[in-house]
Order: sequence, then structure tokens, then C-alpha cells
Amino acid sequence: MAARKPRKGKSSSSGKPASGAKPGAGRRRRRGGSRARLLWSGIAVAAVVLLALTGGAGFYLWRLDRTVVRLFENNRFAVPSAVYAAPTEIRPAQPIDRDGLTALLRQLEYVPGRNEKLKPGEYRAVGKQRLDVRVRPFKLPGSNDALGNRTLTLTFARQGDGATVTAIRDAAGRSLARMQLEPMMLGRFYGAAHATRELVHYDAIKPRFVPALLAAEDSRFFEHPGIDFMGVLRAAWVNLFRGQIVQGGSTVTQQLVKNLWLTPERTFRRKISEALMAVLLERHYSKEEILETYANAIYLGQRGSIQVLGVAEASRLYFGKHPRDLSWGEAATLAGLIRSPALYNPFQHPKRSMKRRDHVLRRMNDLGFLNESELKAALNEPLRTESTSSENRRARYFLDYLARNLRTQHGDEALETDGLRIQSTISAPLQLAAEESVRNGLAYLQARHKKLSGIPLQAALISIEPYTGRILAWVGGRSYGDSQFDRVEQARRQIGSLIKPFIFYTAVREGYDVTSRWSNEPLAVETPKGIWTPENYSKLTGGEATMRRALEESLNLPAVRMALQVGLSEVEKTLRAAGFDGAVPLVPALALGAIEASPLDVARMYATLASGGRQASPRALDAVTDDGNRVLRTYLQQPRETLDARAAYITNQMLIGVIRNGTGVAAQRVPYAGDLAGKTGTTSDYRDAWFAGFTPNLVTVVWVGSDDNRDLGMTGSQLALPIWGEYMLTAVRWLEAEPFGQPEGVEWIEVDTKTGELATEGCPTKQKEVFLSTNVPTKRCHVHGGILDDIFNLFR
Repeated sequence: MAARKPRKGKSSSSGKPASGAKPGAGRRRRRGGSRARLLWSGIAVAAVVLLALTGGAGFYLWRLDRTVVRLFENNRFAVPSAVYAAPTEIRPAQPIDRDGLTALLRQLEYVPGRNEKLKPGEYRAVGKQRLDVRVRPFKLPGSNDALGNRTLTLTFARQGDGATVTAIRDAAGRSLARMQLEPMMLGRFYGAAHATRELVHYDAIKPRFVPALLAAEDSRFFEHPGIDFMGVLRAAWVNLFRGQIVQGGSTVTQQLVKNLWLTPERTFRRKISEALMAVLLERHYSKEEILETYANAIYLGQRGSIQVLGVAEASRLYFGKHPRDLSWGEAATLAGLIRSPALYNPFQHPKRSMKRRDHVLRRMNDLGFLNESELKAALNEPLRTESTSSENRRARYFLDYLARNLRTQHGDEALETDGLRIQSTISAPLQLAAEESVRNGLAYLQARHKKLSGIPLQAALISIEPYTGRILAWVGGRSYGDSQFDRVEQARRQIGSLIKPFIFYTAVREGYDVTSRWSNEPLAVETPKGIWTPENYSKLTGGEATMRRALEESLNLPAVRMALQVGLSEVEKTLRAAGFDGAVPLVPALALGAIEASPLDVARMYATLASGGRQASPRALDAVTDDGNRVLRTYLQQPRETLDARAAYITNQMLIGVIRNGTGVAAQRVPYAGDLAGKTGTTSDYRDAWFAGFTPNLVTVVWVGSDDNRDLGMTGSQLALPIWGEYMLTAVRWLEAEPFGQPEGVEWIEVDTKTGELATEGCPTKQKEVFLSTNVPTKRCHVHGGILDDIFNLFR
């Protein structure tokens, strides 16, 4: 029987006892004379059940029988949809050490193996340079082929200040080009019931949990027809002796009926209905189907404020594993919880939990489920809990962003009850690194700079894969618990000098080259509001600067002149082509970033540059599947070429210079062998500090500021760049080192650094510079050339 799905339009019972319900609540009973009534009621239950078994109850039983079938067939467990990160891929030659990989495994809830043969979800360190990992099985969206579920061996070697993966081998010793770890769960979308459940099939619980369940709750389950007459008589005798209902004698089938369809009150009317429905249920469905449904229905504790329903979710909560991997002791612990999850919670009451576990184990031995040696080993097994009792959601800001978008596509009910598997684009190692970098980076900045103490400093970080638009990391603030305002998407701040690359791109596209010279003299610009006099950050003026130097040093005066020369409307066209859809005021201050944008907007614009002019809208999803792993929707997209590839390439080469020689020089500490480019950004009033840095395959934008817009008195290179650099130290381990692809129509020419003309043998300083093929210099250096060069230039 397939695990039952959540029923649309109606939320199913959680399987948890009603809060505050007490035996006999809502109905007073006098103690005098009640014993005779209880005895006759017990006889009446037996008689009615007999009628049910013989089919003599007529129309009432026929109608109840149809009701049972309808309820069971239509019962759909409410399963919250789960959001997963992308699978994590590890390759030979990847710059990651054993401790770093072990830390990631722990985040994926892997645990150290305790036996020679590893189980799925376990690892073992062998010496200092080897790690054995038993990868859990998982399926990619829409695939029926399970990946993982095998033991792999990774070896490491020291390399400089770090280490690298030297080889990945399977159990047969074969070398592998890569390994994949299953997607990390980021969180779930809970409904009003605030409950979580993972559905499990009978085959997964049969080996150990079913014997433990029967020993704890219903040892004659496979023998009785739905009610256990011996259990009923035993309970009736106890109730008769006590003068009130204190024991129910319920079978697993009766408990299932009660938890799913009946009220929790303890009245004889309800008990009669429960017994009849249990018998009828077993007439139509196999014992295995009933056990499977029961195992998915039972309430087994709390994860913070979230109800934990079903053995699969409880197994993951308490032991960090799937029910198929439970030990005898762990299975008995979970079965022992059914009676009272609060009383026997292994986190809060380990001694009481072990006592209950041991009782279940001895009962299993009495019933023949365990032999003496197995019993002894299970009793000696320490109680090891591997999870935590509180909900540990990751990427909280990202999940909120995802929810806002998914609810418009699938609706609240589907997200909260249909058990959708939402495959996000988030990279688990990058997300973890981003969260840590923002948290630790802000703390470091405030500890180092006294002027920042007492300021409610905030930050946002977003990483995007430029060619696909896939969002790899998203941190919307310092602490989600303190503020749920998402500064990645919802905060729109002036971007300052981050706008300059798009001005310079526009100039290159219009025919200016990187060696063109621009005045750095003071400037006064007439505006409708009066004379505007921009200044450089350093306040220094004078002389000229090449386009490259002006961008590397983020000089304001040349940038303003350039924007006015090419036209503010042309700059706006560039911003639109890069993906910006906000307001663009066509005023001279536009050249210094007088537009408001979110970090998400900025990341989109810089991703268009990084990809060579191809724009791919940022996307958070790869696919959404149903609970059977059938793909409901995919989110792949083809990037559009919106910027000139040649001008984008030349702009990127200037931005490489920002890190090599300019305001982003501190980023050089990032050990990346490919092309690394970036731009600092600071608003004129020092309220916003930015850094946008990128490689050919990763764009990362960091913003630092305060929600109350106060003056921080520091720049993007001082505030945002340190957080970006700390994050990138981890991020580059997961990136291929690549250069920006050179398109047709650009050429590298050796020029004199002073004149920008073709270098000659006499030029004391020269360098290779990039030009549009239609705009390469043709004159040889007139300063350092000889007479032959003068004659050559004369005839050009």
C-alpha cells in the first residue's frame, strides 16, 4: 500500500491527544452503582462486535462499513512541503581538507560510524588524511534511480596552507571523478496544525520497528480481528475494580481509528464505535496496511513548537537516521514513546526513556522477536541521541522569499499539506559559509572599530551563478530571530559607486577605450536645483586619469564627466539591459549612484556583466516534485544576450584591475586562480557600504548599513569587503578556476602605460591592454619612439 497522501480541502488528524483532554472530561459519573453499568456495557460491546463479525447488524453495520472504507481510502496525511538545497558535489583536486568536509557532513546530519561496516549517514576518519563516508540514498527530481547509498573513501594531502582532495574511490577501489552528497533539508512549510511528518512504507519499518511496536502496544496484533477480546476483558476487570475507566485495552487498529477519525473522549459510545470500526477496517485491509498507516499517524513528541508525527520523522529527530537503519534499542525507544512522548522523551528524560526501552526489549524477548544474545546487546546499548529537540531551519530569509513566490504558484494548502519536495538552487556549503561570514563579520567590525559600537549594524549577502541565475546563498540580515526584514530583497538603498562599471561599459560601447584620458579637475554642473559640485572621495583633484585608473580608484570626477559625455539616457539603457527595473532619475547625480536598488537587483546587474552580457533572471528553484518524485514544474531558463559581449569583457578586465591595483585590493587574499573582479561602493553620506565581487561562475554582493540610515563614516572597502572576503575564502573551494571568456572582436595590444599608444622598444613601462578590434591604437608611442617611429606615425 502506498503511503497515504494529504487530503486536499481538509486537514487530517494529527494523531496527537487533544490538548488538556482528561479521562471523562465533560461528563460527571457517580461512583455508586457504576460497576454494574460498566460490566453490562462491556458485555454489550462484545455482543455488538459479534454482530459485526457475523454480518447481523443490518443496515447500520453496512453504513458504518461503507464509512470506514471511505475514511480509510480518502485519508490523506497532512505532510508539510520540504525545501532542499542542491546536492553537494565533491571532486578530486578540490581545495578542501578533511576537517572541512567533516564539518559539512555534520551539517547534513551525518554521524560517526561505530561499527566496522558503515550505515547510510555515517562516516569514519582513518588517520589524518582519509575519510570513509556511507552516502545516503537520494533521488534527483523526476528520477527513479537512487544515487548514493554506497561507501566512498576520500584521501587528502597538504597543499600550501591548506589541503586538497587527492582521490575519491568506491568500495572496489575504483577512482571516481566526483561524489554527490544528498540535498540538505533547509526547512518545511508548516500549516496551522504546526506539525511535521515524513511518510514511510511498511518495508522500511518491518525489520525492527514493527516487532518493537507490537511488543509495546499490541502483541496479538496478527491474531485478533481488530479488537483483542482478552485485552477487553482484562481492561473491563481493571475498570470494574477501580470504578472508572482507567484502561482501554485498545489494539493498534483501535488506536488508529481513534487517532484519525474519533474524538479522544473516553465514553462507552465512543469505545463501541471504535471497536466496530476497528473490526470493519480489518475486514477490508491487510495487517501491513494498517501498521503502515499507524506508523505514519502516531504522535511521538515535539521539535520546539512543531508536532512530530510518524516514526520516520521521530527517527530523524531522535537518532538522525531513517527507520530502516534503527538498532534494536532505538526501535524499542521509539515504540516506548507511544504511550507518553512527554514522559519518555529521551532528550529530557534519558533514564526514564531507557527504563521504558528496556521493558520493551524484554517484552520482545518474551515474544520471540529477540534471542538472548540480541537482548543482551540491546540492553547494553547506550542511549545515543544525535539530533536536537529544537527546530533547526537554515536559510530562513531565503525560505521566506521562496514562500512568497511559491504561494502564488501552488497555494497555501498545497505547501502545507501536499508533501511537495521543493528543490531549491541553494548550495549548502556556500549558504552555511554566508551565514557565518555575516554573523562573525559584523561582530568583528564592531569589535575593531569603536565608532561602530552601539550601532545596530546590519548586513545582507547574496550569491548568484551568473549564466543560470541560480541563487546559491542568501542572507537577509544579522539575525532572523531579531528581525525578519529581508534586506536582500526588501531593502532598497542607494548603490553609490557600484553604478560606475555600467557607465564605463556604456563609454566602451560608444567607442572610448581603456586608455582614453578624462579630466580629474573640479567640476560644477548646472541642475534645476542649482549648481552641483561633485567631489572625489579623497578630495584630491587635478590632472587626468585613464578610464582604467578612474575605475580602479573609483574617481568621481571622471565618472561624472563620462556619464554626461555618453548621455544619461544611454546609461539608463545600459542599466535596463543589465536587468535593473527600478526608477532611474536622469540627473547628474546618477553618475555617483543616486538610484535605489536592493542587493538582489545589484547581483542581477553584475551577473549580466560576469556572464559576458547574457542576462538570466535570478531564480531560487530547480524543480518542484510531488511526494512520488514526479516533476510538477521545472525552472530552467535560457539567458538572453542584453549587453554587448565585447564591451562587457573589457569592463570586466577593468574590474579585475580594481582588485589588483585599486580600491578592492584587500580581496587579493582570496586564493582563487581564475579571474577575480569587483567594485566597491559607498554612498556620499556614508550610510551604505557595498562590495560586488565576482568570478566567471559566481557573483556575490554584500551590503552593510543600519536600518535607521545613520552615517557610518566608513567605506565599502572597510565594511562590506571584509565580509565578502571571509565568505569567498570558503566559496572558492567549491568553484572551478576560470578566466572570463574572450569574445570575438576584442584584442590585447601592448601599449605604453603613459601615452596609451603602441609600445616601442624604448618605452620604459608598457603593458598589454584590451581594446575593441575596431578601436585598437595605430600610432606608435610618440614619446619613447625614435625617428623611424615618427616616420611610421606620419604615414598612418
